[in-house]
Amino acid sequence: MSAFAITFLKTAWACEDAFIDFRVVENALRGHGLTWNPGERVWNFTSPLWTLVLIPVSGLLGSEYLAAMLVSFACSVGSFVLLCRLAGRASVAATASVLLLCSASAMDWSSGGLETPLLQLLALSLLTFTAGVVDGKQAWAHPWLGLCCCAGLAALARLDAVLMAVPCGLIALVSLRSRIGGTADRVRLLLLSAIGLLPLLAWELFALVYFGDVVPNTAHAKLPVNHDWTEFIRFGAHYYVATMIWDPAVAISLVLAAVGGIVWSRRWGALVWLAVVLSTAYTLAVGADYMAGRFTSPWLYLIVGGLALALRDRLAIGGRFPRVTVATALALSCLAWLVLRIGKGTWDATYYIQRDSTRFEVADERAFYFRNTGLLHVLEVGGVDHRWVRAAHAQLPKLRKPVVLAKCNIGMYGWAVGDSAQIVDMLALSEPFLALLPACPSSRPGHFRRLFPTGFFGSEVDGRSHLVDPTLARLWSDTERISRGPLFDAERWRAIVRVRGGFYTQAALAHGLEAGNEDFPPRTGRVSPITCDTPILTDGGETYSLHMGPHGRLEGSMLR
Repeated sequence: MSAFAITFLKTAWACEDAFIDFRVVENALRGHGLTWNPGERVWNFTSPLWTLVLIPVSGLLGSEYLAAMLVSFACSVGSFVLLCRLAGRASVAATASVLLLCSASAMDWSSGGLETPLLQLLALSLLTFTAGVVDGKQAWAHPWLGLCCCAGLAALARLDAVLMAVPCGLIALVSLRSRIGGTADRVRLLLLSAIGLLPLLAWELFALVYFGDVVPNTAHAKLPVNHDWTEFIRFGAHYYVATMIWDPAVAISLVLAAVGGIVWSRRWGALVWLAVVLSTAYTLAVGADYMAGRFTSPWLYLIVGGLALALRDRLAIGGRFPRVTVATALALSCLAWLVLRIGKGTWDATYYIQRDSTRFEVADERAFYFRNTGLLHVLEVGGVDHRWVRAAHAQLPKLRKPVVLAKCNIGMYGWAVGDSAQIVDMLALSEPFLALLPACPSSRPGHFRRLFPTGFFGSEVDGRSHLVDPTLARLWSDTERISRGPLFDAERWRAIVRVRGGFYTQAALAHGLEAGNEDFPPRTGRVSPITCDTPILTDGGETYSLHMGPHGRLEGSMLR
């Protein structure tokens, strides 16, 4: 536990996407509701549970960043406590803990500002209640209820995390077959399952009414239906290769899962194998992510926890298992790798190594942001001093009128600029209209850029449709009505049925884009050099104020 506390303190950080949640939390505390842009109800935060937890903690601490760090630390401490409880023996607990402590996926994402530490805790909670069902003789009701509650909370933390409950639920149900006799027991099982999933069902009902959708807008943005499924498989395969190179502890855990799971314990070995197969299949199906370790981290906790249970069972029945030898060898090898990690400077603010994102399309996010958003650095300088935050603070005095800004990296800038501007996201994470449009073919996982149809930006500025294509114009009007209209207006619910029911086909939307787009920010060589406040007249007749943004991208704004 002391080793983890030191590691957390030295490596804690926040990624760019975390500041998207921070802006939503800040808007909620200001009375704007769960919104990205005040007055526009869009479910652009991936994790409802994480966001809802951050709201009261941020209100108490007065800082979204510090609230995320505190909650992350609490979740991670809880994870290690549960892991020791699952292991049962000191040697098993030490072996499992060292595997996690030496994993870049586990440690880097024990902070990060996102919901990953919460998912890690829920993964081990699922295992704890599963063990309660399996190990208990007759008293199965309470652990089964806890298992269902954890499954619902995992889905609330991130919808796809419900898959982590599948292997746990199957193992628990198999163990219950001989203990559930009559109809009364079956009804009791179903009733407890419904009670456990009640928070998830309540949120989905709220989301349908409030946001007009039952999945986050980020799912539409990151899983465009026009993208070739073979591309997602390629992205997912690249993600695994990059993660194995970046984090050898994941490879070690998978080898132990393959070799030791079934040998040590049939039931827990089966759970580990199911977890590996499910996580691999899902990662390949959705193309994973561009953040190395983020997808694998919660599953790694589930796999290591399952291995700890298998090893505990093996030691309980005796045999020739060389306990001390193997535990010592693992501890020493992982400790040696940890020393090498420290030697590379990963605990220092000088650690700034961007992984080969062109080959694998996967990046070491902590390496990219750590020196600006690391916990110790933020405490030292009194705040996040990233260049995007500084750019927003520099522009704040100029934003004396309500301004619409088109941005690519929206998190830090949007959080720093507050409610002084409406941020239009070119990657469509917080833009419901763009998220439904076909994505550009040359996109990176998690960064599926959309083109701006002609007249779109002007529509965002004055709230009236200026789109040229009639199909796109109707879709824009419907998404506006869903996100801004009265909640129980009959026309809004008809718009929800049209948009979510597939009334707008991808073929029609693609045809509308072919009719003309602004490809915003405009790409032009006629104005050189590009300076701040350089006006560019687009095809739609609007005048934008452009400036050179990060990575050489043109970014623009337009006064209402």
